[in-house]
Amino acid sequence: MTPSSPAPWKATANFVREGTSGFTGPNSATTTIDMSFPKGDALAQWLANVGASSTKGQVTVADLRYNVQTHNAPSTRWVSGQTSSGNPALFFYTFNTPVEETNADNQCGKVLFSDFHVAGSSSGSTFPAECSANAMTNQQKALEFMLFDLSSCIQKEADPPARPIPH
Repeated sequence: MTPSSPAPWKATANFVREGTSGFTGPNSATTTIDMSFPKGDALAQWLANVGASSTKGQVTVADLRYNVQTHNAPSTRWVSGQTSSGNPALFFYTFNTPVEETNADNQCGKVLFSDFHVAGSSSGSTFPAECSANAMTNQQKALEFMLFDLSSCIQKEADPPARPIPH
């Protein structure tokens, strides 16, 4: 998604063109996990449990991009930070779809926007040789959590995570 993305998705956040004055930053930085809602707190705890974070609520990630400043309701902010000039930067956010549907019972999907790369590759290599056998990076561990969340049932983010109902 970019400022030129189709409505209504582009309304989910405030996008900027990377490199815009005041919207650049370091390639690697310690970011903040929004723990103000139950699943954000669960992400922070997950990252601490899997060794991606030594301070609950913070995670250092690499390959950051600076394309999103802030989120708009009904989107949910998960991971954020700042640009080099102190402007807010948003690195992970989600929203349920269809966006224009306000009743969660009528929504059927979820979108995750990530503004950092999760895997580097070796130049000149062809898949799968470009992949490394190294341990997962912090951002890969964060994405792992988000993939579990994306595959869960649609629910209000302000509610505690629902347990699956066995059939």
